[in-house]
Amino acid sequence: MTPIAAGYAQALLYASRQRGSVKKVAEELPAVVGLITDHSVYFMNPRVAGREKAALMRDVLNGRVDGLVIEFLKLLTQRRHLKHLPEITRQFDKLATEELGKIIVRLRIPYKPGKDMLDKLKDHLAARGLYPAQRKSGVSFDILLDKSLIGGFIAEYGGRLLDASVKTRLSRIR
Repeated sequence: MTPIAAGYAQALLYASRQRGSVKKVAEELPAVVGLITDHSVYFMNPRVAGREKAALMRDVLNGRVDGLVIEFLKLLTQRRHLKHLPEITRQFDKLATEELGKIIVRLRIPYKPGKDMLDKLKDHLAARGLYPAQRKSGVSFDILLDKSLIGGFIAEYGGRLLDASVKTRLSRIR
């Protein structure tokens, strides 16, 4: 994550929170990224003036997306940071998800876990202090299959890491 993308994502979260439109912006931003990506030959062309790009975005998106999204895109275009939009969107999505009361735990595990296992894991992670127990109903998992772990799991949330993998346990024995 670049500092530029993190800063813009935080600023967009703050502005959308002030307007009470976090959910709406979170829903609309990925579609806008798709539009920009589909027309990247035009929008990423340094020969096209920023004001022309901003005007086209405003004309195409006006009435379709929140006004804040249009203003945000205009700002990125003027500052020549539109190329960071996909990364900004990913970071904003994480921030907005938490803002809306959801917790996404990144889970590295060597096999696809079943629903029962994930429910038990929610309780275990709450008991280990990865997140508050009263918020476990809002937990979802971003699962990454990692065969190198052999067994167990690695859970990450909010800058905290819980490594309960067999691979780590074996390396500690050595």
